[in-house]
Amino acid sequence: MLVIKTMVITLVAIILLLIGLVFSVTTPIPLGFPLILFAIVLLLTSNRTAAQMMVCCRRRIGLLDRWVNWLEVKGGDRFGRVLRKTRPGRVPKRV
Repeated sequence: MLVIKTMVITLVAIILLLIGLVFSVTTPIPLGFPLILFAIVLLLTSNRTAAQMMVCCRRRIGLLDRWVNWLEVKGGDRFGRVLRKTRPGRVPKRV
């Protein structure tokens, strides 16, 4: 049952992501941006691989990490909690 629930959530997230991309490309105002954010949060909560990919992307792309840090603060408790789980581990500097 849990596998089916995860698959349904992932499918809904992918559909929302595609709809958000279509709205972002076809309209002058980025109406799809909230849909894309919601789809990403759904994917991160339901899919461990997506969360690991987000950690890797945040580690490699500093601008993305800064944007996600900003969203963690501005997004509220639930939204921020999901994004905080994808923070890249800070590697201590070698002496």
